[in-house]
Amino acid sequence: ASFNATITNLIATKAPIASPTFTGTATINTVTIGLGGGNISNNTAVGQFALLKNTTGNENTALGNLALNSNNTGNENTAHGFGALHDNNTGSNNTAVGNAALYYNTTGNKNTALGQNALLSSQTGSNNTAVGFEAGYDLSGNSTYNTFLGYGANVDSQSATYTYSTAIGCNAKITESNQIVLGTASETVYIP
Repeated sequence: ASFNATITNLIATKAPIASPTFTGTATINTVTIGLGGGNISNNTAVGQFALLKNTTGNENTALGNLALNSNNTGNENTAHGFGALHDNNTGSNNTAVGNAALYYNTTGNKNTALGQNALLSSQTGSNNTAVGFEAGYDLSGNSTYNTFLGYGANVDSQSATYTYSTAIGCNAKITESNQIVLGTASETVYIP
């Protein structure tokens, strides 16, 4: 027998061992990998307690410990980071990337949070976008259609509800609905 034929035969006999098929949840080096609660075949859960309380929610991806932990019936969510979308219950079509991004969201839909603690306090608001560390951190209530771009871009009051407002720049803060804020009072706006 030739060397190539011997190697080919050895690989063919070992390949099934090298590519095992698992059913259920697997733990590899303390990392939990599986489908999450409800055992829905089109969900992906990677991390301890990720997608743990899911019952019927589908097409969800949870990567990170406690990501989408409380999801019950929410669909088509993506959570990447420790505690991302942690409290989500029925909210759908949300994307949270970063530790604790959209952490307190429960029923809000179509939100996008990119950055640690981005949209952290938003619970029921929908169609909000935040990009940057703690961007939209204090947005709460049923606030909708807001955009935060930059480190600490935020609202001036956690108790108010805002709609159709935009904060752009480091620490820019919206103060009312239907408003665009560029930077802070200590900066100037230059338009050539």
